[in-house]
Amino acid sequence: MGVSRTFIHEVDFYSDDRAFLQRLSHKLAADLRAGRGVILVTTERHRAALTRDFQSLGLDIETARNIGRYVCLDAGETLREMAGDAGIVADRFKRAVGALINEVSHRSPDPSVSVFGEIVALLLAEGKSSEVVRLEQLWNEMGMERNVSVCCAYPTSLFRVRGSDETFLQVCREHSAVYSH
Repeated sequence: MGVSRTFIHEVDFYSDDRAFLQRLSHKLAADLRAGRGVILVTTERHRAALTRDFQSLGLDIETARNIGRYVCLDAGETLREMAGDAGIVADRFKRAVGALINEVSHRSPDPSVSVFGEIVALLLAEGKSSEVVRLEQLWNEMGMERNVSVCCAYPTSLFRVRGSDETFLQVCREHSAVYSH
């Protein structure tokens, strides 16, 4: 009998950075306590804030990291690994992210993995709307093959530029749940 796969692909549009990170840290802390693996693909600033939040919640994040249930990647470096001359390369994405999800899943009591990623926000900040949508689609394809929950997040300020309405709608369509705070 095969493994039951559950895929959740959420997006959170936020205006208050600190409040968003506190909500996210509580969700990810609950995932770790439940035995799930957690992968962060974030900026250094958000990674540091989440680490502080995890510590204040009493999580032994170093043990989770040492056994491979908690992995942090730099969003900018990961984006460079995935990108080719024409943008995001599907095979590079699968190698960079898929293999890591498999590793974390095997090291966790619960085989599901929660991923929080900010690469899409970096792309949008650079004005690369089509790459944003492409990366969201690649996450959807990845979710069909793995037991993973993905949370993407965008500061609402990124959508205040002229012409961003269509990108906003496309991003929403690529997700199973949309939140705005």
